[in-house]
Amino acid sequence: MLSGIVTAAIGQAPDIVVAGQVRENEHLATKVSLTGADAVIVQTDRPDAPESFMSLFRGCPALRVVAIDGDCSRGFLHELRPHSIRLPALSAEVLQSALQGQITMGDQRYRSK
Repeated sequence: MLSGIVTAAIGQAPDIVVAGQVRENEHLATKVSLTGADAVIVQTDRPDAPESFMSLFRGCPALRVVAIDGDCSRGFLHELRPHSIRLPALSAEVLQSALQGQITMGDQRYRSK
């Protein structure tokens, strides 16, 4: 499900490029550093825990981390500022906006009706 959302988001945004994919045996911070990524999408059991991503932020302070839970029902955008914004929904459009830095606190554009 996550790969479908990511593929749809990237397909709708010509300015987003996949710089790489981390395999299970690779170190994420190293891959981010090597590729020069601006943003990372991570599937995790704790998407609302910004402390989980501090090693990434130490190596790349301007990085944006989109963390999505295991069943793809909740997502959070984390930045070093420090702040986190809960994503209002999980869709290709919301993911694209998060990766492009276009989601703001209290954003109502993507609320389900």
